Amino acid sequence: MLSYHFVEDMYEAEDIVQDVFIQLLSHKNRAAIKSLEAYIKVAIKNNSIQALKKKRSFESLNQLLKEPESLLTEDQLEEEKTALIKLQHDFYEALAKLPKECRTVFLLTGLNGMKYKDTAEELGISINTVKSQMKKAYKAMRSSLEHLYLFLATNLTKTTC
Repeated sequence: MLSYHFVEDMYEAEDIVQDVFIQLLSHKNRAAIKSLEAYIKVAIKNNSIQALKKKRSFESLNQLLKEPESLLTEDQLEEEKTALIKLQHDFYEALAKLPKECRTVFLLTGLNGMKYKDTAEELGISINTVKSQMKKAYKAMRSSLEHLYLFLATNLTKTTC
């Protein structure tokens, strides 16, 4: 009921509670937890609040994305879609050019949001190797996608002027 109090969705509340128990089971130092009940309550509360924040920011972003579309003509929408498809193609092409190890690290850390430590453990490499591979990946992607930055800059100035 604690999680439901925050998120007001029984399925989401159940998921949050389940996630808390999974976190508890994977907690490396469970013996350091003085009060299991207090730990669980605080974790459920924090995870529920975090879920609310994500939901609200997603809804805000969704609203922002919907509004400009209503201001565009069908031809402009089609041009935007075509440009987006080309940008996606260019991104994946640049990604494919990365060396295999570099690409794997970039996908796990840069795109999937894994922490450097977790990526290092999963791939059996050091954190410093992850850092250097990410540095290489960002440099290569920036170089390959320079035109993307230009595109974004010109389109953002058009919409804000």
